[in-house]
Order: sequence, then C-alpha cells, then structure tokens
Amino acid sequence: MSKVITAAKQAWSAKDQITRNIWLAGLGAYDKGYQSASNTVTKSQSIFDELVERGRKLEADTTQTLTSQKDKLTSASQCATDALQDKVHKAVTTLTHIDVNAFDSIMDKIDQIEKALADAKIQQNKEVIVEVEAIKDVVEKVEIAVTEKVASVSAQVTTAVETVAEVVAPTTSNPVVKEASEVVVAVKQTAKKVSNKRVKRAVAKKK
Repeated sequence: MSKVITAAKQAWSAKDQITRNIWLAGLGAYDKGYQSASNTVTKSQSIFDELVERGRKLEADTTQTLTSQKDKLTSASQCATDALQDKVHKAVTTLTHIDVNAFDSIMDKIDQIEKALADAKIQQNKEVIVEVEAIKDVVEKVEIAVTEKVASVSAQVTTAVETVAEVVAPTTSNPVVKEASEVVVAVKQTAKKVSNKRVKRAVAKKK
C-alpha cells in the first residue's frame, strides 16, 4: 500500500514538474519574443532616426545649392544688364555727342512738350467745336429768317400781281402782267430752293 502511495506521489510530482516546465518554457518564450520585438523596435527607431537625419542634411544641402545658384543667376543678370546699359549709353553719346544724363533730361523735356501740345490740341479742338456749333446756330437762324422773308415777299408779290392782273387787263397777253407773273414764279422758285436747302441741312445735321 505504501508503495502505491509513493508511486502515486512520484507520478503527481513528475506531472507537476512537467506542467511547471511547460509554464516556464512558455514564460521564457514570451520573454524572448518581447526582447526580440523590443530589439526590432529599437533597431527600427534607430534606422528611422538615421533616415530623418539624412533627409534633413539633404534638404539643407539642396536649399544651400539653390540659394547659391539663384545668387549666381541674379549676379549674372545684373552684370548683363549693366553691360547692356553701358553699351547703350556709349552708343547714345557717340551718335549724339551728348552726355547720357543730359540726353535723358532732353528726352524728358521732349515728352513734357509733346504732352503739353497734345493737351493744347485737345483744348483747341473743344473750342473749335464750340465755335462751329455757334456758327451753325447762327446760319440756321439766318436761313429761317431768309425763308420766312422770301415766303412773305412771295405772298405779297403774288397778291400784288393778282390785283394788277384783275385791274389792268382781262387778257393774259399784257406785257406787264406777263412780267409780274414771271417775277412771281422766280420768287416762288427761290423760296423753294432755300426751303429745300434748309431741309437738307437739317437732315444732315440729324445724321
């Protein structure tokens, strides 16, 4: 009986030891995995930091290179501009025998004179337009007065001729009557021409 109990105890003891060993093995595996993951994270962080530093250095180098190239281009452009201006100044001096500063001053004065002439021309044109309009008004008034006067004279002459015709002769072959009739016709034609001319001018003015 005691042997059986002893064997059972030994069996349970062995089982407990196996269970414990399994637990310890799992715990060891977890620790190893954690350390491996930690090492991987640490290594990845180190690689990331290294890449960031390289990127920062590359950005700084690129910015410096671009700034240097920009300064060189600006300097070259300024030199080219100065050289071109110097050639232009020399050409102006050679052709005009006038100093560049004096030439620029003369050109400024010419521009001022041209502007003053343009302003004066505009003002003169405005004054001429006003005068022309005033003359047109006077001419129109004169034409109206002449037309009215001619019409009045024509009416008076017509009345006089008709009166003379009634008094002088029953015949129309009388020289006096014929002459008076011709005068009436001439006056009427003149009045008609003046009226037509006035109408044409009025139409042209409206256009």
